[in-house]
Amino acid sequence: MYRFAIYISNHGYGHATRMAALAQALNDFGINTFICTDRPDFLFQNLDPECYTYRKCSLDGGVKHQENLVADLVATKEMLLGLFSRREDLVHQEAIWLRKNKIDLVIADIPYFIIEAAGYAQIPAFGISNFDWVFIYGELFKDDPDLKLIINTIYGLYRRLDKCYLPALGTALSVPGFRNPESCGILVRSSQADTKILHKNILLIMFGGEGEMSVDFPQICAAWEGEVLSINSSVQASNHRLIPRDADFSALMQQASLVLCKPGYSTFAEIRQAGVPAYYIPRRNYPEERVLIEGVQGYANLREISKLPENEQEWRDLFANKPERGSGEEAANEQIAGLILRDYLQLKHPKAKLLSVFDMGSNNLNYCIFDQDKRKLLHRVWITTSLALNTRDNLLSFNQLDDIAALRKLLVSDAQIPSEKRLLATGIMRRALNAPELLDKLSSAWKLEAKIISSKAEMRYAWYAASSHLAKGLKALVIDIGGSSTELVWRAETGAFHGQSCEIGLVSLAQSQEPQCLMQEAVESIAEQGFERIITVGLTATILAKIATGKTWWELWNLGAMLLSIQELTKLRERLGKEAEANKSESNPAAFRLYTMLLATDFLILILDRFGSKEIMVSNDGISIGYARYKTRNRLARL
Repeated sequence: MYRFAIYISNHGYGHATRMAALAQALNDFGINTFICTDRPDFLFQNLDPECYTYRKCSLDGGVKHQENLVADLVATKEMLLGLFSRREDLVHQEAIWLRKNKIDLVIADIPYFIIEAAGYAQIPAFGISNFDWVFIYGELFKDDPDLKLIINTIYGLYRRLDKCYLPALGTALSVPGFRNPESCGILVRSSQADTKILHKNILLIMFGGEGEMSVDFPQICAAWEGEVLSINSSVQASNHRLIPRDADFSALMQQASLVLCKPGYSTFAEIRQAGVPAYYIPRRNYPEERVLIEGVQGYANLREISKLPENEQEWRDLFANKPERGSGEEAANEQIAGLILRDYLQLKHPKAKLLSVFDMGSNNLNYCIFDQDKRKLLHRVWITTSLALNTRDNLLSFNQLDDIAALRKLLVSDAQIPSEKRLLATGIMRRALNAPELLDKLSSAWKLEAKIISSKAEMRYAWYAASSHLAKGLKALVIDIGGSSTELVWRAETGAFHGQSCEIGLVSLAQSQEPQCLMQEAVESIAEQGFERIITVGLTATILAKIATGKTWWELWNLGAMLLSIQELTKLRERLGKEAEANKSESNPAAFRLYTMLLATDFLILILDRFGSKEIMVSNDGISIGYARYKTRNRLARL
């Protein structure tokens, strides 16, 4: 699992919210992120704690503001001079941190000293923003010769970036320090909360994280026929509702009838995503706003207030002629995450012949990117699809498989990777009558080769998944417990594959009235004896190891394999037993998954007892990696 550090400007909240969106997309693509900023951690509360780490630090100062969000040039200049006086210490401490935490890539939006630190740590650095500080400071201080050297230094640091991205609402002129920035769509957070609104006609007032603008709240509240939401605690109007600074503004925006705001990247991007009507009040003296306003000229639902109303009636007239709601625009978060991984892989493995493999099982999908020439795993991630739980009368209850949100996100990110693409369908897909039709649609839409593989092929790939742990001549039993089937495979002295595929898996066992009997029959059907090692491969085994040891996903992926004793499995069984047995209903997904882990533990204990073994090796590698190894098994010999 790669570790990417995202360094975020401490200018407002906009940089932080869009980097939270990027971190989410990177996490979904299997990349661990470190959020390095002094912005409040509530801006990242929707991220999975197991996939990101918040680290409070600050490497830039943005622009300081006076009342009414007017740029304070004196305070900003003082901040820049002070910041540059600490340059050596800041760069030194970040270079040490990058090395210590084994960071693979730095992403900057848009602190500049971290680029220098990444260089010392020999780590690539990518930049992403709709503007850079050369653009902002160059205009704000165009008549100040004292800052010319500092601005040129910032420009020189940006030119050292290995790759640059320009989200929508920016132009090449607004990122003069970026070399050949790649244009992409809007990078914007999506609402994760179910925010309840007590009134149907909502005016949402939001001016970002830097402070408030001077508008007449009593007049606005009197003129608006509905509820007014803002963070202004001094408003006393009966129809005003105070909302906290850490509220989910994306959720509020989705339900608003009108938004009143200042121009800001994240605000405009969220408005474009929601299609909500909005009025914006420009500041006139801030360079970024000119670019942002130019970027939304084609959106009829966004309208400028060129002159603030001076009384209640003028506000009423303004509200009576508010813009209409527009159509929402899809975010490009997953696409941008895919572009970043694409460029990172090309930088680190410029000659690699890449293979993307999707192992679509009955409940989960395992994905990997593989270097075919070096037979090396480069990246992996898994997602839950719940295919077996959404099957009735041997039919999958989907019109299209990419209707599954997690799968679509993964496909969008992978589509940016220049790789040969294979999808292997197993388990429930072998029995679902409409599986071939659904896979044909998926193949056509995403330009990948999809195939329902036989149980024999699945056993072969399971063996190759364990191959890195199999010394020559070692007699081993390899097990892959899936959602609808379980594969058990071994090799005879002649080298020939032997094995069996049991038509039972965690989902089918959980749905059975007698799961213990089914597992006992499957284990006793193996006549072979004398196994020197028992290895279980794939996701089920990895989840069990995680529950048993408490290790993070990153630790498990980097271990590759570990041993679990029968005593550890027995203790795990005791831990899972009471809670899982009492809550095994499919209507409770979390409890149902816990119950399936209990069944998996029982299954492995039965296998160890059957063959007199005291421990089992858990390998993180599954069918996707096994297929990649099998496909490239003779490649090194040919090179």
